[in-house]
Amino acid sequence: MEGAVLLFPMLVEDVKQAFYTSEVAWQWLGYDGPPMPKGYADVAGNGC
Repeated sequence: MEGAVLLFPMLVEDVKQAFYTSEVAWQWLGYDGPPMPKGYADVAGNGC
């Protein structure tokens, strides 16, 4: 039983991460996704 107690929170977290990072789930929830899915153009600070 102790193994199940340790496994369950990890399993729930993994399922939440898989669900909420899925673009299919975003559409289902009515979320358009991140405003800049590829990140900022100058995230490295190169001054471009």
